[in-house]
Amino acid sequence: MAQDSQNIDSLFDYFYFDKERVSALTAQLFPAGVLNSVKKTSHESENGLKELKAGLPLIGVRTNSAEASARGQEQVFDSSWSLPLNLLDKLSETNRIKTNLHEAKLGDIVLIKGMMKIFDAQMVHLCMPIIKKIKLNELKSAKNNQEKNTLKQEIAGLENAEEMVKILPPTTHIDFADSFGNLSWMSVEPSNLTTTLSDVSLKYGPFIPGEWYILCIVDAYADDNKVDNPDAPYPDVTNELKRGMEPMLLMMRGLMGRPLGSFGITPLIIFRGGDNH
Repeated sequence: MAQDSQNIDSLFDYFYFDKERVSALTAQLFPAGVLNSVKKTSHESENGLKELKAGLPLIGVRTNSAEASARGQEQVFDSSWSLPLNLLDKLSETNRIKTNLHEAKLGDIVLIKGMMKIFDAQMVHLCMPIIKKIKLNELKSAKNNQEKNTLKQEIAGLENAEEMVKILPPTTHIDFADSFGNLSWMSVEPSNLTTTLSDVSLKYGPFIPGEWYILCIVDAYADDNKVDNPDAPYPDVTNELKRGMEPMLLMMRGLMGRPLGSFGITPLIIFRGGDNH
């Protein structure tokens, strides 16, 4: 199937588009590489009659000759938003898309459908001091000891959380529940979103309404004990510093990363619509 023609009978509303990964996959599926632009050239020609008059002493000669004039027009189209459609069609055409996470192995491409919830860690970084300030003001105006003790405990919890948040990267996370009941977790690059995170937060809060499709790569099983090759010689860390960091990394994952029982996926495209797929 040519990259400049898609078998699409509906409009897609994109929420996320990882152009670099999509381009890398598309280049492997199309021998000509990735189509970045389309150029259309058209020509129009006009024929006119030109009268030639030759004045001779006794004879008047009138000659007609055809003069052709051509006008050219060139149009260049940005085809970058055709990339996700081209990839979807080619993957579907070559039967490379799975539709159930339980049938997929690590590295497989899966198209899942369901509901999503978004979490912006950057906003937590910005909001934590503000929330703490609000609680401190409430403590100043507290009227009884019970209320004061409750607020002190909340402030202490916020301070601990604030210290933990400081070492976390300001990433954006999405939790996803698909139509088969599977849970997935993913980290997304904010620059690949088609809208700003502030707009999403102000418009929806954490839950984004509607049913969404995600074309993704499977990175981790929901069951952490499941591996594709249990006999593979995985590296055994011998460095004491690295070994000592492992419990902290697992704790950070439990607090802010992929929850237990969730698949780990890397999204390529997040969109709604396109029931033909």
